[in-house]
This record gives sequence, C-alpha cells and structure tokens, in this order.
Amino acid sequence: MSEQFSIMIGNRSRFEAGDPSGYWLDMPATKEQLHEAMQSVGITADNPQDFSIRGFSDDPEKHIALPYEMVCAADVDELNFLAARLEQLDPAEVGKLNAALQQKNGLANIGQVIDFTYNVDFYVHIPEVHNYHDLGDYYLNQSGMVQMPEEWKGGIDLSTFGRNAAAQEKGAFTEYGYIVESGDEWERQFEGREVPEEYRIMSYPQPERGEQDKAYMDAAETQQADAQAAEPQQPRPVVPIILTSEKPAEKVKEITARLEQGVQAIFDSDRYKEFLTAMSKFHDYSLNNTILIAMQGGNLVMGFRQWEKEFDRHVKKGEKGIKIFAPAPYKVKKLVDKIDPETRKPMLDREGKVVKEEKEITVPAFKVITVFDISQTEGKEFPDLSVKPLLADVEQYEDFFAALEKASPVPIAFEQITNGANGYFSLTDKRIAIKEGVSELQAVKTAIHEIAHAKLHDVDLNAPPEQQNRVDRHTCEVEAESVAYTVCQHFGLDTSDYSFGYVAGWSSGKEMTELKASLETIQTTAKELITEIEGHFTELQQQRQAEQEQGDTFSIYQLKRGDETRDLRFEPYDRLQAAGLTIDRVNYELVYTAPLTKDMTLGDIWERFNIDHPADFKGHSLSVSDIVVLHQNDEDTAHYVDSIGFQQVPEFLQEQQTPVFDKLPPEQQQALSDTVQDTLQMLVDADKRIYGDVTGKTLEAIAAQGYSYKDGQLEKQQPEATPDSLLTGETVRTPRGNFHITDMSREQIEAAGFGFHHASEDGKYLIMGNGTQAYAIAAEQPQRDNPLKHVEDTIEQNDNNFDGLINNTPQTPTVADFEQRAKAGEAISVTDLAKAVKAEKREQPQKKPSILKKLDEYKKQAAQQPKDKQKEHKKDLEV
Repeated sequence: MSEQFSIMIGNRSRFEAGDPSGYWLDMPATKEQLHEAMQSVGITADNPQDFSIRGFSDDPEKHIALPYEMVCAADVDELNFLAARLEQLDPAEVGKLNAALQQKNGLANIGQVIDFTYNVDFYVHIPEVHNYHDLGDYYLNQSGMVQMPEEWKGGIDLSTFGRNAAAQEKGAFTEYGYIVESGDEWERQFEGREVPEEYRIMSYPQPERGEQDKAYMDAAETQQADAQAAEPQQPRPVVPIILTSEKPAEKVKEITARLEQGVQAIFDSDRYKEFLTAMSKFHDYSLNNTILIAMQGGNLVMGFRQWEKEFDRHVKKGEKGIKIFAPAPYKVKKLVDKIDPETRKPMLDREGKVVKEEKEITVPAFKVITVFDISQTEGKEFPDLSVKPLLADVEQYEDFFAALEKASPVPIAFEQITNGANGYFSLTDKRIAIKEGVSELQAVKTAIHEIAHAKLHDVDLNAPPEQQNRVDRHTCEVEAESVAYTVCQHFGLDTSDYSFGYVAGWSSGKEMTELKASLETIQTTAKELITEIEGHFTELQQQRQAEQEQGDTFSIYQLKRGDETRDLRFEPYDRLQAAGLTIDRVNYELVYTAPLTKDMTLGDIWERFNIDHPADFKGHSLSVSDIVVLHQNDEDTAHYVDSIGFQQVPEFLQEQQTPVFDKLPPEQQQALSDTVQDTLQMLVDADKRIYGDVTGKTLEAIAAQGYSYKDGQLEKQQPEATPDSLLTGETVRTPRGNFHITDMSREQIEAAGFGFHHASEDGKYLIMGNGTQAYAIAAEQPQRDNPLKHVEDTIEQNDNNFDGLINNTPQTPTVADFEQRAKAGEAISVTDLAKAVKAEKREQPQKKPSILKKLDEYKKQAAQQPKDKQKEHKKDLEV
C-alpha cells in the first residue's frame, strides 16, 4: 500500500498541558504502526481517553482536499479504509473528488467520501472551467454538443450561455474546476455501515508489564498458536485479481496475460485438482472463465445485482470482486464485395470492377466484468451448497447406473477381470467391461472413466493408421481421469482417492495451445456427460416415484413461491384460523414423495427432512405451513406442520362436489327438467282454476325450482351471479392480503354466503369472506331495488308478509277445510291441499310415480356413473 495522506496522533492531556507534539501516521496503516504511533505519544490501553487526531497532511502532488474538521471527526478505521479506497482513483478522479468536496451541499462526511470512490461516474468534472465564460466556451466550441455554423457562434455571448447552462444543470464552480451531476444513481455502499474487517486497526497497545506478566502473556500466546495449528485447514479464500489498467481494452489484455499464467499454474498437481473441482461446479461456463474463477478461489459466483435481486443477499463492504470475461460484441459498417444471389459470385460493374456494398457486421469481443463469490456476501440464508451423497441407497445406485448405461455410447457389462484392473474399454468390441465384485461406488467411478475413454479415444480400427487420430496413452489417461473426477465431484461421489501428481510431468514441455486444447476437451466432455446423466437419472427417479405412489407413501407439499402465498408461509395453524383462512391445495406444490414404511411416524419424517435430507430432496427443510400427506391402506390423511407437532387438515384433500343432476346423462337431465316444468305448470293451472291467479306459495315453489313466472309463462332462470363471474380484474391490497374486486352488492354477496371480515385502510372497500374465499366489494353501493319487495308488498298470505309462516291456520288442515275456504272465496295453497289429500289417502296406492320417486331413481342412476375426478378449484384467501 502506498501513502495517501497522513494524520497526526496526539495526546489530549499533554496538549492541554502545553505540549502540542504528535506523531504523523501515514495512511493506510497497520495495527502495529498505529500502536507505535500511540506509544510514542504516551497512549496505551490504560489511558484511551487521551487519544486524539490533531492534524492532516498530504503530498502536494496528490492533494486530497479533505476538510480538517471532517478528518478530526472521523475515526481511525474510517480514515484507514478511505486511504485504501483512494488508491483505486487515478489523478483525474482525485481532481473530481476535490471538486465534489468543495461544492455547496457536497460530501458531508468521511462515509460519503468513501462512497464517492464507488460512484465516480456520479459526477462530470471539467477541470479547466472556472467561470461562466469558460463554461460557455467549452459547451459551444469544445464539447461538440452544439451543432451550428461557425459564423453563428460569434454572435453568442459566452458568459450568458454558460450562466444559462449552469443554472439548468445545477453545476458548480470550484477551485478544482466545474462539476455537475451526470444523472447516474448514487449507490450507497459504505455510509452508515461498519468498516470491513481487513481495514480495522483501531485498538490500544498494552502498557509495559513486569517480568511475571510477560511470562504469562508469552504462555498464553503459545497456547493460542497451538490451538490455531490444530484447527483443520480452511478452504482457500477468495483472492481477486487486481487490475491496474483503466481502459477496457487494456483490462482485457491484462487479464488475458494473467490467464496464461494461470494455465501454467494449473498443472501443478494441487492446483490441477482445484481447477477440476471448479469445473464440476461451473461446467456451463467457458473454459477461460472456469480457469479465472479457480485462480481466484470462487465457489459460487454471481453479479452484484443478481445476488440482491434473486437471492436477497448483499456483497459485504470492502470486498473486491472476481474478474471474468463477458461477451461485448459491437457492430461496424464495412465495405464488402456484393454477391450475386444467383451465381453466388462477386458482382462486377461496367468497367469490370467488383461492386462494393456497405454492410453492418457484428464483431465478437469481450470485456472484463466483476462477480462476487457467495463467501463475499451476506443476507438471506442460501441453500446448503454441499453435495449430498448420491448413492445413499440401493435404489439410487440402480437408477444412477442405469443413467450411466443410457449415457454411454457403447454397452456396459460386468465380467471377471483377473489382471488387477477395475474395468476397460474395448476398441475391438466397442464395449465397456467392469470387474465383478467391486463396490457400487467403484463400479460407478470406473464406468464414468471408461465412458470418457469411449467418447474421447474411440477410433475406427478399419481406417488407415494416419486417419485414426490416436492420442498417446499418457494423454488418454489424463483426459479420462480428469473427466471422471469432474463428473464424480459434480454428483458428490467420493474423489479422495484421485491423485494428479503425474500431471506436472505430463504437461512439461507442452505448448500453451496444446495444454488449453486438452483442458477444452476435458471440459466439453465432462459437461456433456453431466448433462446426459442428470437427464436420464431424473427421468428414472420420476418413474420410480410414480411406481412407489401406488403403495403406501408419504408426500411433502410446500407453498408455492410468490406474493399470493406470502402471508401463509410459516404461519401456525391457529393464526390461520383466527384470520379466517383455510388450507387450500391450490396454494401448494408437491416437492417430494417416497415409500412409507410400517414403523415410520410423522415425527420421523420431520426429523429426516430437517437433519438429514435425502439427496434427491429439492425443497427447504420441513417447516411450519408445510403439508405431509400419508397414503396408507388406500386412504389419504393430510397433516399441517404446526409450531408444535402436526394438525390434521382434511380440507386439504377435499374434492369439489358435483351435483347429482350434473352427473346424469344429457337425456335424463332433459327428462327430469321436463318433468319438473310440467309439474309446476300443473300447479299454475290449478291455481288459476280455483283462485283465478297464481298464489304466493306456487310462486315460491316455482322460484325454488329455478324458474320464474312472467306474462303467464314459466321460464328457466339463469344461474345467479357468483363473485367469480363478476370479477372486475382489479385487486385491492390490505395489511391482511391481496383481494380480487367483484362487482356485487353487499346484499348479493351476503346472500351468497359471505360475511364482513374487515375493511381496506382507506375505507373504500369491504372484504367479505366465507372461511374459504374472500373478495373485495365497494363500500358505497348504488341503491338497488329488491326484486322481492314488490311481491312482498302485493302478496300477503294471512298477514305473514311473505315470510313463509302461516300463523293463523291449523297445522294440519283437512280437505274439507280447504273446500270451505275455497267456497268462501278465500285463497288457498295447492301445496297444502296436496298434503291434506295425501294424508287422507295414505292407504291408497299411487297410480303414477311421484316426482320424488323419479328424483330418487335418477339419483341412484347417477351414483352408478363414474366419479368426476376434477379437483375443486378455489381462489386464494389472503388475510
């Protein structure tokens, strides 16, 4: 690190006693250098209150215009971090910083100055402009932004032009030139946060101790060193490549040179294994980027914004990113020969010269971008990156080996092999043999190794030797073993027995192009194998899962991702009930199914899917709001994972009930409808004969059967509107969830079985729920006429106001009673008359089947029809 500026460390007590001396500490500094400065002015852990910063100084040739008060108000760690960040700025950017520091309402504290180093492009700085005249001259004559004839420019007052420009863009003149905001967004990287660990040096040295104290401290340090030595070796930390170039093209050249050095370093045996491990994780990356990531210690890398947007993780302050390549193609216009579309040859003009035409050509190019490893981020928990053991059980081994057989270009078989080898690829027979009796793991590893040989080194033995493209034996083994290690590492198979000590000798003397060609071959083959094996293995596992579902199984359902289920996640069951919510299958997705053994309990399932996940389980650990469905003895039970134990939720398995009528064949539906309509017509005709008009009771019966009576005609009513049928397509959000708006009145929706739940915060909408669904309706409803009001006002039955109650008549009137009333001109109900007739003729057999009997017969027939398997589709209730 080079010196950026210096601060004076002073002793407050000595200063107040008349001693102004201090110690100039160059920044950035180390903890040891800070302690030396403190000790020189008499500051230790015994008198930390005397520490003070009493001065600021810098190199005039690299002047940093930090206000003295700002420096004295900062702490040492902030200043140390600032000094390190200033190393990243070039002279022009330092000048821009100085101008930003001097502008009115500019950078207010050290935190904002540090953030400037991340936001250099937030400002535009014109160092040679110091007044309105200069600014006008710059914009008019130098910037190229104003296009007008030169003779016109002479008539423009430069000062006025510059004043207008500065006012419009709100720029400022400083001692270091003109500065104005560029329009880029200011990204707050450090202000208000802690200084990265590596730049924290603030601590106080211990005072001098006696001999006994020194012996004790030495012993403690020895014990600490021994403890650190006993700790297991940690993974290699991220070590980003620091580029010194500023221009994009120069950065590409610089990182390319580092890449060449990296390729050479890879073939050291230890580094080669690290490279293959990186390749197993980044098999979709280009070879160059895989090498760069391996060189810099990457484990899982993404861009700065990608970490934030997709995973809610944030790059730690002070982290330097990993440098890789990214495509940056650009288009240029170029004169090329014009080709005749018919002859496909260059076209000629009258003079016999080739005709040229201008074409836009895309030129492939690359730029250097920055990504960050997961170890450089913090935030929301990320899924466990460690690969679970793949061959955890026999079934997995069978499916994985079957996937290998499908991926292999030649047949695989087990046989007796007596020469000590675990397997071989036969060029003559075009097959792979694996030694009988080897372990499952060894069989898989050997198969992968031999498949690599079959893909890379197969030759046509019938072709002439010069056309067989044979590779030397040593290279064959390096490539096949490297592919096998990469594939095994990707799938989590044990690779501890792989050793690449021979790689250094094999690579010695080879040209860079040859080494990179081998790496390309290894990466391409490993990628193909990984992709093919994953595809076949997934397919086989799904087939096995489908077969397992036919017996006793357990299935795990977890809430779908998205805002619709946000308020349901991790909620205890009693809180869902208190909010009026039910467990709806529509909100869940199946994530795992497996056989259910006889002795397996819900507790066993919870423990397994929290402590030791199966390798093929892709969901999150079993948590509150998940559902476990047990399929036992052809019956299903659903269990909600609650805050304590499980809660049975039969509603999760409910199917939509289809009305009996809908299950009938079309011809029977029509016959039944005709019978109902004929019966209603008989009631209407009877009323007219006896009373001269249709009675209220008959109108009730007509309405109950879904008909209306208008202008002397019976008409089938259309089904009543439902909340779903009147959705407006809009939603309203309340603190309890997101609700669809339906264009129903409060009376209508209450009639449909919905009750008031709560209101929106602005009072404009009422949330109406029925325990399963909820909708929003407008709080202020237009006045609507009640269609029954007229009937109620005009048809009165025995002073009951159409309430359906007969208050002043006997409970069981006789036929004679009805005859007397009819003769007296009193209105009577045909329905009640029918009851009286039935009571008196109970012993007489019916000559014609009744409507009820017909309904009963149709119901029995419907029960014999195939059961409708359509699941009930409910809308989400978010509360």
